[in-house]
Amino acid sequence: MTTDTFLQMKTKGLNQKKAKEYWSDHVGNACYNVQLNFNDDEIFEADVDCKVFSFGTLTHFRLNGSHEAERTPYYISRDNSEAFCVALVLDGNAEVSCGGRDLMWKGEGVYCGGNSTPYHFAADRSLNFTAIYFDISYMRSIIPNPEILHLKEMSSATGWGRALAAVMREITPRTIDHLALPPGAVADHVLGLLALSIGPEIDHLTSSQRSLRERLRQNMRDRLFDPSLNPTSFAAEHGISVRTLHAVFTVSGNSFMRELLGMRLFQARSLLEDRRYDAKTIAEIALLVGFVNADHFTARFRKAFGVPPTEWRRRSGGK
Repeated sequence: MTTDTFLQMKTKGLNQKKAKEYWSDHVGNACYNVQLNFNDDEIFEADVDCKVFSFGTLTHFRLNGSHEAERTPYYISRDNSEAFCVALVLDGNAEVSCGGRDLMWKGEGVYCGGNSTPYHFAADRSLNFTAIYFDISYMRSIIPNPEILHLKEMSSATGWGRALAAVMREITPRTIDHLALPPGAVADHVLGLLALSIGPEIDHLTSSQRSLRERLRQNMRDRLFDPSLNPTSFAAEHGISVRTLHAVFTVSGNSFMRELLGMRLFQARSLLEDRRYDAKTIAEIALLVGFVNADHFTARFRKAFGVPPTEWRRRSGGK
């Protein structure tokens, strides 16, 4: 699926055999990289609305009929990127098992989980939920260590948890383009509320260290175009040691250079999707985000997103 493309897949009108085959092939195998299993005697009907954005994929599932989904090492190995799911269950129940841990999905709950480890998902007869599959690099720009959220329920007993559920209840692939804020800003609000719901366990930095990290990140975003940006000069400009600079990013499981690279690649991806930049060559786009060598940029982009920048631009509707 290409960025900003709306897609609906549904089994209505198909007999049971065809419905299960369609859902298994088109939704489980092709889109979400899971193996689906059904009970032979179970009636199954389902549909999903789906839209892809630069931050990830927004989906709304409606399922009628119990089934199981397996995320196996085979499917994990064939993925080009890592995603992290944040789901609001509107109605129904399900169970997720991973690494000896179990998490029950219940109506009105918000649940999180990554796709980089094998898991088993079992849905009851009826399940209705909205899920955002965030690109992990995008997610880390707001939540530095999303791994702590794996197989976690966000409590709706807190104000932030209730606010998170309320926001997710209002967004679907059909409605998100009609809100007062652009989709990327809405996604950032979801992640911001998720971070506030987590509370102090989001990382092990003090409040002053977190404030420093955000100032550093903002300055990095402002200077993505500068190819000379490096840890030594950047630390000196901010009056801190290189060791402190590295420590601030290491606690979130990242590094200064990896964070900078991720910012540059995501900015490049946004520019390639922006029709105002259609006249720019790939080499010019690379320069705008701090890559001097266009071949190096193309190699990094392909490794991050699975396709070269020319293909990403084409799929997004550009030249």
